[in-house]
Amino acid sequence: MEESENNKTNEIILPLFRWRLSLIIKTIILVLVVIIKFVTPENLKEYINDRIYTNITFYLNAILFYVIGSLSIYFTKTTILLLYIRKNKITTLHNNFVIGVNQIFALGEGLAVFFAILLLFGINAVEFFTSISIFAAALALLFKDYISNMINGMIMMFANEISIGDYVRIGLHKGRIMDITLRNIHIATDDDEVLFLPNNVVFTNEIVNYSRKIGTKESVEFEMDYAYLDDIRTLEEYLSNALQEYEQYLDKDSFNLKTAELRKDYALLKFQFNLVTPDLDVELKIRRIVARKVVSFMRDKNKSLNH
Repeated sequence: MEESENNKTNEIILPLFRWRLSLIIKTIILVLVVIIKFVTPENLKEYINDRIYTNITFYLNAILFYVIGSLSIYFTKTTILLLYIRKNKITTLHNNFVIGVNQIFALGEGLAVFFAILLLFGINAVEFFTSISIFAAALALLFKDYISNMINGMIMMFANEISIGDYVRIGLHKGRIMDITLRNIHIATDDDEVLFLPNNVVFTNEIVNYSRKIGTKESVEFEMDYAYLDDIRTLEEYLSNALQEYEQYLDKDSFNLKTAELRKDYALLKFQFNLVTPDLDVELKIRRIVARKVVSFMRDKNKSLNH
């Protein structure tokens, strides 16, 4: 328990240390550039030709613009996050709001780099965008899906309907959310595969968040041919006995196997149980055991029918 608390504390302390180190480095660079640009005598022109002097001016302007822009972004982002962390007393940075703010300000950093490059080559930003307006419109049409993806990603980050660590079903896909970016959501499936779902796909599909449900009732759905269903109570007892090693986590009186839907050739069944306390890892293990036992039950039934 103490080790877990220390890990949570480190999740906050280590990024804060990196932010402060980055601040110190950028501040030092800013001071050096200001000294070189504004304090160094103009007599420097006497020792170098005009072309080199002009290039140096472009370099200093570009570095100065980037450092000032980056520091402004840093102070704004850090102020917002620190106020949010203190107000909500969060112990982890794997939080939708924190991720959303970081992603937005990362775009800001990218824009600072872009404009710094324009300054580096002595390009006027207004003239640049005016000259490529038609090309920019074509690019916007070309990348409209990518832009839509980013917007949907931001909406999901700040809506807080799903978070990192949640066990979800999105469309036909089930798994635990590992990361949320402006492009896609990373999901670790029950087969230990990593699935990358574009935000547009997530946004337009039905989402079931099993980690946000009310209460501790769980259910495992499966299909079974009528040939294997002589007595549904026998199957319920079979599945209940398979969970004896997890009895300390389960309410024994909550086991229930019910018919969810009747189809032409098979029945859709739900095996329900209550956890004493919500625990995602235990829940996933129990789901795997139930799925394997259902397969074993059908295999045994199939053998008996063939004999």
